[in-house]
Amino acid sequence: FGLWVAPFEVSDRSWVYEHHKDWLVKNLAGEPIDISRPHDPKSDVLYALDTTNPGAQQYLRYTYRTLVKDWGARLIKMDFMELSAVEGVHYRPNTTALEAYRTGLEIIRSTVGKDVLLDKDEGSMLTPVGIVNAGRISQDTGHTFGATHDAATGIAARYYMDRNFYISDPDAFTVSKQI
Repeated sequence: FGLWVAPFEVSDRSWVYEHHKDWLVKNLAGEPIDISRPHDPKSDVLYALDTTNPGAQQYLRYTYRTLVKDWGARLIKMDFMELSAVEGVHYRPNTTALEAYRTGLEIIRSTVGKDVLLDKDEGSMLTPVGIVNAGRISQDTGHTFGATHDAATGIAARYYMDRNFYISDPDAFTVSKQI
């Protein structure tokens, strides 16, 4: 049993946003940083969880303990990592986006244990080394030959990572009439 999650994204409709805006990465004016996808005006407004904040860390531990211990998840595929690795003001001063990203991954790994497969999509290639079991090495392949062709260069360029850093996840090759 596996789950696909966006562990460090917080929607403007979420419990975290409504009750704990202090757990979000902020700009210098103290406002949460909008990390929404500009190409999708219908999506929620999204913010980055500040993984250096002790409250946010407890929230991560509770969430991932629930997914593994109560729900029985054995695979957690973490997506949209690059959007939430945003530079800003963190609870722990002078923390970079990649340090906060790694902190969050370490919290999840220590919570779920070594027997749960962690697969990271997108984001930094080397920051999760030693924490995740698998990692995507290129963009989504899509459902056409053209989309797969576009992803092929990234897959070929990073294939060397396979079993040297973690198991490479090149995404899926699919062919369909549906686009």
